[in-house]
Amino acid sequence: MPSGSCLCGLCTIQITREPEFKALCHCLDCRKISGSTHSTNLFVGADACVVVSGAPREFGKATDKGNTITSYFCGDCGTTLWRESSGFKVCLFLCD
Repeated sequence: MPSGSCLCGLCTIQITREPEFKALCHCLDCRKISGSTHSTNLFVGADACVVVSGAPREFGKATDKGNTITSYFCGDCGTTLWRESSGFKVCLFLCD
């Protein structure tokens, strides 16, 4: 199954099944987190995201729709590994 890691290699994650769908998002939060005009996201069930190594830190933020988006990232290099939404119950993987 697909796996990835942060820039420094401390945190490694794996998804255990294929993404359900992908989407582009142009909201302000996604533009800020991706450093681009949009983010490209792969959606998988929250139980399909497995931390293989490391201990990602987390940061939660309320959206303008009232949901909470929690970003999980490496505490050493700051690379965003995945995000979870209280509104979707899925992991959002950034592809940018």
